Amino acid sequence: MRKEMLALLGFLRRQVGLRTDSASATGSLHAKLAELRAYVVRGVKLSISSASNNLKASADTERSGPGNSYTLAKSIQYGLGSGTVRVSFDIRADSNGISGCHGKIYINGVAVGTERSVMNSTEYITFTEDVTVKNGDFIQLYCDGKNGSYTNPYWCRNFRIYYDVVEMTGDTAVITD
Repeated sequence: MRKEMLALLGFLRRQVGLRTDSASATGSLHAKLAELRAYVVRGVKLSISSASNNLKASADTERSGPGNSYTLAKSIQYGLGSGTVRVSFDIRADSNGISGCHGKIYINGVAVGTERSVMNSTEYITFTEDVTVKNGDFIQLYCDGKNGSYTNPYWCRNFRIYYDVVEMTGDTAVITD
């Protein structure tokens, strides 16, 4: 009987863990709870963002640049807790309409968005995409005007960020917009 009790106790210790376990998302239940406790403290407000159609920041001026490679065209720094934002931008081809313009969303210089293209059109076209961000990230628009053998300037404008602020206190969430 003692042998079975020791085996059962050993099983429980492996599954639940000890209070001395280091916090780890892949460790015991006790370690997982310790890690979770670091993120959720009852009574503390945490603000995050949720993608919506509420405009929060914009860089609307028209910009153009060289068309030989992707170049940083617009940048907005995000200053809230982690979350999701909706990013939109307008791009068009050069004034001759013979080349294309490509645009892509980056976070801190790393491509995260889908490449968007406008070919043979001098009319602006708007593209929208939701991306995940964290506090301090730079949400950026990189553009390129190269299309086949033609290298012409890219054109962009209306780089905009949309989201709602969601405030969490303990185990509740309230949209504050």
